Amino acid sequence: MMKTPVIAVLILSIAVQTMGCASGRHVARYPKKQMFGEARFDPDYDYEIRMRGSGTRYQVPGDRIEKREGSVVIRTSEGISEIPSDRIEKIEGRSKKPIGTRALMGMGIGGGSLALLGGLVAGVGSCEDAEDRGDCEGLRNLGLFIGITGGALVGGAIGAGIGALIPKRAKTTITPIVSHGEKDTRAGVGVGMVF
Repeated sequence: MMKTPVIAVLILSIAVQTMGCASGRHVARYPKKQMFGEARFDPDYDYEIRMRGSGTRYQVPGDRIEKREGSVVIRTSEGISEIPSDRIEKIEGRSKKPIGTRALMGMGIGGGSLALLGGLVAGVGSCEDAEDRGDCEGLRNLGLFIGITGGALVGGAIGAGIGALIPKRAKTTITPIVSHGEKDTRAGVGVGMVF
């Protein structure tokens, strides 16, 4: 049969992709959300600085950006630019090297989708005109089981194979603290209740 070599190739490609991405696992991971005072800029990351109000965005490699008290310094070929933190909406960082793949997510999406499709296709049969309804119901239930299980296995293998080709990267978001007079506040929305 043709199915066995195809499944073997998919499993082999997943294993190779997983081992290939294992070299990126030494990438430093930071909390998904960081406050400006605690943040660190990493040379293994690329950063996007979004400016408050104007919506302007700057793409900066991690080895060309550093934090100073109340500002961010960017080194470019034209010189050094210093951006005050109160002009920054947020800074998003993304690792340059992959830390894994999306194989697990692909397996879940593919397996769930084809299990649903297999179940729908197998469960369409009707036993109204059958001579022996008990046998018909049993065969229909068996077909439903095989459709769902087969769909989950085949869809999971295909989804994992596709997901193994999609790299996963570490991400972090740095939010500056904006000073308003003597009180430091974070940009955002607050909800409160009075009892």
